[in-house]
Amino acid sequence: MFKKLTLCLALILTMVAASASAEIRIAGGASPIEKVLTPVKDKFTKETGISVVAFAQGPDNALKDFTNGKVDAMLLFLVPEDLGKFAKKVNVPLDMAATKGDVMLEDTVVFVVNPANPVSKLTKEQLTSVFSGKVENWKAVGGAEDETIVVLGELTKGLTELASSKVFGSAPITKENLMVRSAQDVIFAVAGNKGAIGIASSAVLNDKVKALDDPKLTVKVMLYTKGEPNAEMKKLIQYMKK
Repeated sequence: MFKKLTLCLALILTMVAASASAEIRIAGGASPIEKVLTPVKDKFTKETGISVVAFAQGPDNALKDFTNGKVDAMLLFLVPEDLGKFAKKVNVPLDMAATKGDVMLEDTVVFVVNPANPVSKLTKEQLTSVFSGKVENWKAVGGAEDETIVVLGELTKGLTELASSKVFGSAPITKENLMVRSAQDVIFAVAGNKGAIGIASSAVLNDKVKALDDPKLTVKVMLYTKGEPNAEMKKLIQYMKK
């Protein structure tokens, strides 16, 4: 009887431990989370029994939680080379040699303006002038007599880093910017201000803003784990790539 009770207790503890471990915690930028994870998260949990908890908190906070072991993975717009540079920039000791990246999908990142703005495209030089604050009125780049308002997202710093890397170069972004919180907040702010301009993923675009025809940036949404992903994570990776 004692042996049977011991075996039953061991079985119960094993089942509890398995249940407790069947959770994946992923942090990342607001746009990558919205683009890749949000559309499949609930369906994946329903079909596999594996719970997925997402933290849309921006790349800097995601990095901190990843290195501290608070989350299992990160979803970011930053490819490995840019991730390493960003980690150094925000003073997070990330071991790149032990960090494995998987490409989830490619996305399009655009610059968005208010629909009332007559400007439909800008050169990289013009965009740099606007975002750096050198140009303070849309009239200087072919627009109306409206003050330029640069909108940035606290949780979309990955997009800002991407734009700096591919468009702005070493030019700093003006400190006279309108800082909001999420990707959706960027869209809301641009929609509500005639002179506003922001950076957005295709995942959050709507008819309340206008995407500039040029330039458009093709980016990779990357999922990072410490070493090879475990069995549960591999299932989620395959699911997100469907």
